[in-house]
Amino acid sequence: MVTAIGEVTLESEEAITAAREAYEALTDVQKEMVTSLEVLVQAEASLEEIKNLPPVQMVTPLSPVERISGDTRYSTSTAGADYLKSITGVEKFDTAVVATGSDFPDALSGGLLASVYNAPLILADPGDTYGSALNIMSRVNAGGKIFVLGGTSAVPSTLTATLRNNGYQVVRLSGDTRYDTNVAILNEISKVSSVDSVILCNAYSFPSALSVSSTGCPILLTGDSLSQGQINWLRSNSISKIYVIGGTSSVSDSIVSQVRQNSGCNNTQRISGADRLQTSVEVAKVFFPGSLDRAVVTYAYNFPDGLCGGVIAEALNAPIILVDNNTSANQAAKAYCTEHNVQQIVVMGGPNAISDAVANDL
Repeated sequence: MVTAIGEVTLESEEAITAAREAYEALTDVQKEMVTSLEVLVQAEASLEEIKNLPPVQMVTPLSPVERISGDTRYSTSTAGADYLKSITGVEKFDTAVVATGSDFPDALSGGLLASVYNAPLILADPGDTYGSALNIMSRVNAGGKIFVLGGTSAVPSTLTATLRNNGYQVVRLSGDTRYDTNVAILNEISKVSSVDSVILCNAYSFPSALSVSSTGCPILLTGDSLSQGQINWLRSNSISKIYVIGGTSSVSDSIVSQVRQNSGCNNTQRISGADRLQTSVEVAKVFFPGSLDRAVVTYAYNFPDGLCGGVIAEALNAPIILVDNNTSANQAAKAYCTEHNVQQIVVMGGPNAISDAVANDL
């Protein structure tokens, strides 16, 4: 019976048990004549080892495409917050970052702030402050902190009053200009996270800032010259790397020189491509050079759906890539996804912006 056991698996237990019972039923004289007892003992030991192995974790393959969308830019941002809950395993957040959905600078400046606090970035609808407040409160724990980006023309005081009246801690980060608001956000980030690099992006063109919104680096919005607030922020942080996004028409060499001078850092890398699509791929190559499970894509020619995408992409350790709703225009993005073994495309927004055909082609 012992020799019939063969290779030991879980299915061998019945045969091993039967062999042991047969051996124990023998007389002492008969037991002395058994020459395969060592084989039985080894089989029992092997079976016990197999039974004590940890259970095999079944890995569910990723679906090729995951879409995060709603009927409006606001419902897309709340869908993004719900997706973030699912991948981080929380029922509600302790913190949220809120920005207007009608423009891009504040939201793109605040993406890193949201990531630092493991928080969603939720877009506020200025035409429905009560609905916006409900969207926020239903996703943030009672008494939680809400960072509001921009002034009252961006996020109305009626919204912040509703949040405060319901027991939430509201911190508004704003300034007279988009540059000042950007610096207020950067100063808040510097309080809770060390800063050793900075990304320079044009303050009036969203594609560059959107492309780098999942990199985990602070974004400095630039114009023709640095403000005193920007200079102070650069001088108060130990910057060891400066990334410049886009060509010199987006961020001039003069601005780069000013940043170098005020940060004391000369380690500069400009990342650009022939257009916004190629530039976003070049950004992905620099910041996400290895194999990836996922890549997040958003429409290249309008900003609303992508505003909360950077936070989601950073949580997934994924790039955010700008695409056109035309497969032939996305060859660089497709090549990047293929070369980096991307298993799933996470699409920000509905099929009117990025069709299923475009997403599946990537």
